[in-house]
Amino acid sequence: MEARAKGLPEPNIPPLPDKKVKEISEMYVEMFEKITGESFR
Repeated sequence: MEARAKGLPEPNIPPLPDKKVKEISEMYVEMFEKITGESFR
């Protein structure tokens, strides 16, 4: 945010760890299935 305030390029966002990507992916699949009533897979 500091870079943005100063009008400088923002630094790259570091990648999420694989474990966190898996957790979030599973959460989105679960939400899709609950909302739509359909199986994602």
